[in-house]
Parts: sequence; C-alpha cells; structure tokens
Amino acid sequence: VALGGFMSDEKGVFHDNTFRGGTIENVDDALDQVYDETVRSGAADLLIPVTHQTIERDQQVARHLLDLQAGDSLILGGHEHSCHDELVSSGDQNARILKGVSDAQGVT
Repeated sequence: VALGGFMSDEKGVFHDNTFRGGTIENVDDALDQVYDETVRSGAADLLIPVTHQTIERDQQVARHLLDLQAGDSLILGGHEHSCHDELVSSGDQNARILKGVSDAQGVT
C-alpha cells in the first residue's frame, strides 16, 4: 500500500496561493504521477491519498481516483474542523473519504 500526501490546490486556501513559497500544482496531476510511480510501476497494489483540502475537493479527487484505480478506494483527509465519512461511487466502485476533527483532537 502506498500513501501519497496531497495539499489543496484550491485558490485562496493559502494567503499567497503558495505553500511556504513553493508552487502548488494540480492535485489530479500529482495523483496521476504518484499512481504511476507506485501502483502502475508494480511497487504497490493500492494508493491511499492523504489530503489537506476541503471536502468538496476531496470528492473531486475521489472521482478521479475511481477512474484510475480498480476496486474500492480510500482517502484520508484533513483541513475540515469537523468529522466526515462520505462515500463517492462510480458504478460498482466506491471511494470512502474519512476526515478527522481539526488538529486530530478526536477520532471517530
């Protein structure tokens, strides 16, 4: 199992649309690259994105992940200040989004 970290590419999330001066790339493109380097290369059987972005962007990434990866998927996320447990479906495949409370002060 490969874990890939992805920060939000949403405009306005960071005050200057960079992270500590680093350019923020498109999350879907980064996901494609990490998927190629891990699952398609044979180094892993499954990619689990670990994200820091809004639930709306996680839902979009879940749909993109379902196009890439056969079977069910999981996204572990942060950024929200409340818990989320959502299922995004495409055909008979599902991507579950689990997001914990801000600062990981609680787990459900």
